[in-house]
Amino acid sequence: MSVNAGPVRGAKLLQQALNVRADGHIGVITMNAVRMAAVTAGTPDLINEFSDRCRLFYRGLKNFKVYGKGWLNRTNDIEKVALKLVKTS
Repeated sequence: MSVNAGPVRGAKLLQQALNVRADGHIGVITMNAVRMAAVTAGTPDLINEFSDRCRLFYRGLKNFKVYGKGWLNRTNDIEKVALKLVKTS
């Protein structure tokens, strides 16, 4: 996400998925929320929520009709790999 939309946007989407203040800076609060999400809801839930927010962001872009299919395919592929990594660890 950070490659396509920039590191601040990627951080904000992660923060939104974690329900913490979305300021675009990964710090102590965000990292603690990631740890808590892994313990309580589970890492797969966080991966799914983040991926959903990425898809929603892309769908809102004016040039989605041109690039949207590729963006969504990439998001889906990354989500699948991330979920597979969680299962194997």
